[in-house]
Amino acid sequence: MMKPVFQFSIVLLFVSAMLYGCKSDSTSSNNSSSTFAASTMTATINGKAWKSDGVGGVRYAGPLSNLQFEGWVNTPFQQIPFGVSPTITGPGTYALVQNDQTSGNIVQVSYNTDTSSYSDNVTGSITITVLTNTNVQGTFNFRAIGEPYGDTVIVSNGQFNVPLS
Repeated sequence: MMKPVFQFSIVLLFVSAMLYGCKSDSTSSNNSSSTFAASTMTATINGKAWKSDGVGGVRYAGPLSNLQFEGWVNTPFQQIPFGVSPTITGPGTYALVQNDQTSGNIVQVSYNTDTSSYSDNVTGSITITVLTNTNVQGTFNFRAIGEPYGDTVIVSNGQFNVPLS
């Protein structure tokens, strides 16, 4: 079952992303080290190619600092949101977990559809290659169990290049 804090962060991220998506189209990164297209998230989900319709992210500063970003497909709805703990401040490889606040350097992830949320027993990793105040880039892969049916999703070959506001 999804924890209320994680559910709230997913809703907050989704609303932020929708608002961010209403800005002008000049969101591409000027970072020359980019290895894939700006403003994209791609992956292989259960063996099938997946490409987001949109991406968005926010980086908060201050005592409750954190980083949240996501990619989504509008129809049928699919979403891969990430929540990055404040202790992660730069590039590196980090374990992907479910809503578990007991460890320090954590990144939360789920795969959501219009009928299921795959956020239980998450295992995988994320490699952040670029992290600035305006952009996050990297790769990811994970496996998770879905609610309410108990089926498994395998997300591999994930890549992201997301502008941050």
